[in-house]
Amino acid sequence: MRKRGECHLIVFGLRSLFESDLVADPHDTLVRLVQSGVRPLLAVSKQVAPIKTVLIACSGSMESAKAMKNFFFRATLANIKTATRFF
Repeated sequence: MRKRGECHLIVFGLRSLFESDLVADPHDTLVRLVQSGVRPLLAVSKQVAPIKTVLIACSGSMESAKAMKNFFFRATLANIKTATRFF
């Protein structure tokens, strides 16, 4: 894995992290990726399918606000319907 800040996006398989012996503790690794990362995570499946729903979680930091603004701007350009829900 690269050092933090050297990549723009982390892509991993939905099942590969948990079904292979890539890391000793997959749950802990996923938690660390989510909590300490400043880059977006993209979990993918084996099969290609149209994207119907996207869940974006953010920390509320300035960096995450910028990333969300960029996402919504690009989604608008691509004619992707967006909706926001805050929990």
